Amino acid sequence: MATKKELQAALKRSEVAIEDWFNTYASEFCDEKKVAEARARVRESGGTIAYIADVQEQNREALK
Repeated sequence: MATKKELQAALKRSEVAIEDWFNTYASEFCDEKKVAEARARVRESGGTIAYIADVQEQNREALK
């Protein structure tokens, strides 16, 4: 079972990913700096699908 620290890390990363999704797909409603940061995180992760897959993998590991 995951430690509290691991669960918190997974939850925080999920929170960032959801914010990144919002900043990427509703950019007209978001701060330009946050949009740029979100796009950079997605790009550095290998694209949207890879980014989501990494976050979900961390979540699954934390929930074991």
